[in-house]
This record gives sequence, structure tokens and C-alpha cells, in this order.
Amino acid sequence: MTVVFALIGAISLTSARVPLVRPTVRLSARPPRALVTADAALALEQPSQPSASRKWRLWPCGDDLDRKIANLALPAMLNLAIFPLAGAVDVYWVGRMGNAQVLAGMGAANQVFSTLFWLIAFLPSVTTPRVADAIGRGDRELAAARVCEAVALAVTLGFFGFLLVQLFPAALLRVVTPPSSSIFAAARPYLRYRGLSFVPALVSAVAFSAFRAEMDAITPLLITLLANAINCILDPILIFSAGLGVAGAGLATAVSEVVSCALFVALLVRRRILRADLLRKSLNAETASQLFAAGGAVQLRSLSIQAAFLYVARTVARMDTSGVAAAAHQITLQFWQLGGIALLAISTAGSVIIPALRAQGVAEPGGRARADAAAACAADRVMLWGGAMGCALGCALLALLPFASVLSPLPEVQRAARPLALFAALLQPLVGLVFAGEGVMQGLNCFGAIAALTTAGSVAMVVALRLLAPLGLSGVWLSFFVFNIVRLLGVLRHHFRSGPLAVSRVSRRLAA
Repeated sequence: MTVVFALIGAISLTSARVPLVRPTVRLSARPPRALVTADAALALEQPSQPSASRKWRLWPCGDDLDRKIANLALPAMLNLAIFPLAGAVDVYWVGRMGNAQVLAGMGAANQVFSTLFWLIAFLPSVTTPRVADAIGRGDRELAAARVCEAVALAVTLGFFGFLLVQLFPAALLRVVTPPSSSIFAAARPYLRYRGLSFVPALVSAVAFSAFRAEMDAITPLLITLLANAINCILDPILIFSAGLGVAGAGLATAVSEVVSCALFVALLVRRRILRADLLRKSLNAETASQLFAAGGAVQLRSLSIQAAFLYVARTVARMDTSGVAAAAHQITLQFWQLGGIALLAISTAGSVIIPALRAQGVAEPGGRARADAAAACAADRVMLWGGAMGCALGCALLALLPFASVLSPLPEVQRAARPLALFAALLQPLVGLVFAGEGVMQGLNCFGAIAALTTAGSVAMVVALRLLAPLGLSGVWLSFFVFNIVRLLGVLRHHFRSGPLAVSRVSRRLAA
């Protein structure tokens, strides 16, 4: 309890000290020294040498831009890493039940919940650049209005998701596992309890995006720590002491999401960002249509990626009736997410810094060109950070390979999972570059291009999985490589050739 009260106090102090929206970077007549070094500024005056400008824009040098990326990415990385760690705790306690089919059932239910949630949860991706743009303009009222619009729609969509899970759990689970299997029987109660968190989880995600747009990553980190600590404490109590079994793990997660949502809402109200007058204005068809239009590409991206991963879950669940393959796959996913989800923090930096820079100085003569030049500098730096962090996390996961067996007491599951964790580690550098590039594209509002790349990668993954299915779980994880390689090629093309911050385009605008 002492730890809980200490975290609540820290959150309160943070909220009192840091306003939600404030201008964070100013763009002067020349690209700012806070974001571009002296050599960078000199290169901007020489647009006829794009290769030289690309060179100085790439490498970190410990300047204010690097510090800004670190201040955004590192707390967000800790924040995002908490979720797979909490998931690993769920896997650990459910694994203590000594039944591979129950563990596989939780994995199948989680895949269904994740698929449905991310099909609905396009709002956080859309909210971050919209709020960051308002912050860059110095318009607090506009930023607050955009947060309220997203929260109002999040409650509506979250309630829709809640109804689907509660009314049609069997129909949803049939997509990944046969109704006659023991995996299905274990998955159904877990999914219904997990579904209680739809509304609070979606509202928390929108609130997180609002804090992220303001470049405050500490407050969400403290809230997430507290909520997931509650989840970890409740797991053994509800699974074993209360006798709920695997359903107890779902209920523990739902309770933690409710706590997280309550804290986020309280802080937004306290900072007068979430206000009744703005919420009433937000609940109209025009606002909803605008958000749906902006989020259509995000939904297409989610649809393609979740359909592909549902196909993967279905393939794994049918590899054997014992549940060993599905349990080993679930354990490996937890190891992958320890690094992969943390790399979303680099995406966060790109989605916040890029729109904030491009929104500043545009009223001045030539301001848009100089704003794009500064944003291009930041985009290159974010990409390099993504690759470097991916390599570091891959090495960390390799070091954790001997401990993979802790997540299951079953020797057969341990043997099946151990070699797959090697695939998870080797994927991290690819994932780091992809997430960094997609974060930059989000900051540029290039959601259609992201959706096209993800759809192409998902189709390629399904085709590869069908061809590699005879290899078993190794074939599944090799198809993940295909998925990320296709996306990486598209991200690099957008970054260097076709995107609005490509060096040739920025040079032409500076020369005009």
C-alpha cells in the first residue's frame, strides 16, 4: 500500500507541475539551434548538395534534438514495456495451473480481444498528430477540443466493442479455434472478463496520446506502473484464491484498466482539458465523420494486420490438439513484445516531434520550407534511433533466452519455445526501423501510405506462412520476417524518395 500511495502522490505532483499543452519548440528565421547544429544550418543553405545534407541529418551528436527524442522515447519505452511484462506475469500464473490448453486458450482469447480492440482503436493514432499540431500553433483551446472529441468517440466505440464481446464471445473465438476444443472452453470465460475493459482501455489510450502530444511521458508512465502493479497483485488472488482460474487473469486485467482510466480522466479534468462544455460540443455527427475520415486508413491498417495475425493464431492453434505448439507460440510472443512493443516509443517521438515542428513558423516568409528542413533533420535522427534501439533490444533478448523456461513448467512447451525466442530477438532491428519510419509517417499524416504498406506486408506474410507451414512454428516466425521486410522497404522508399521530407523535395523548397 505504501508503494501505491507513493505513486499516486508522484502523479499528483507531476500533474501540478506540467501543463498538458504548451508550445515546446519555436522555429526562427533560420532552423533553430535547439534542433539543428551549426553544420546542419550551413548545409540547409546549400540545397544543391542533397547527399551532404543527408549525411549531417542522420547521425546523433548529443544535441537538443537527441535529448528531446530521449526524453520522449525512454519514458514511453518503459511505459510500453510494462504491458508485455504484465502479460508475461499473466502467462506465468496461468502457466502455474499446469495445463497447456488453458494457456493456449488465454493466448487465443487475447488475440481476439487485441484484434477487435485495434480495429476500433484508431483514435490514439489520429489524436497524437492533431493535438501536437495544435500545440505547435500555441492554441490551448483547440488542443483541448481535439482531446474531448477523441474521448467522446472513444466511449461510444468502446461500448460497441464491449457489447460484441459480451454478446458474441463464441462467434468471435470460432475465428481462431474450433468450438469443440479444450482451448475454446478455456478461452471463452477469459474473453468475457477481459472484454469488461473495452471502454476504459480505449479512453486510457486516447488520454495517453494527449499526454504524448504534449511531450509528457512521465505521467502516463506512473499511471501505467500503478495499474499494472494492481494487475500483478490480483492475478494469483483471482486465479487461485478466488477459484476463477484463467478467467481471473482476465478480470485482473480489466480492474487494472479501470484504475488507469480513472486516473487519466481525473488528471485531464484537473488540467481543464477534459471539460463538460467541450464534450457536449464534441458529440455531433460532423466531428465523428471528420475523425472517421482521418481514421479510415488507420482502420484499414489495423484490419489488414489483425486479419493476418488471426490467420497466424488459427494456424498455430490447429498445429496440434495438445496445445503445446500454441503455448510455445504464446510464450515467444511475450519475449518478442518485451522488445517490439517497447520500440513503439521511437514511433512516439516521430509522431510528436514532426507535426510540432512543421506547425511552427509557417506564417513567416519561407517558413514552411525551413520548418520542413528542421522536421527532416528530426525524421532522420528518429530513424537512426529506431535501428540502434532495435539492435540493443535484440541483444538483450538473446541474453534472456536461458530464462524463457520460467514462463511454463511443462518441459515440452519449454523445448518448443526456446528456439523460437531466437527468431524474436533477430526481428528487433527490423521492427525498430519500421516503427521509427511509421512514427514519422504518422507525424506527416501519411496514414494512407502506412495502411498500404501494412496491407502489402500482411498479404506477403499470409502467403509466406502458407508456403512455410510444413516447417511448423519456425515457418510461422519466418513469415514474421517477411511481414517486416516488406514494410521496411516501403518505409525506406517513403523516407528517402517519395515522402514530403525526402531530401530532394526539402532542397527544392529551400531553393524556391
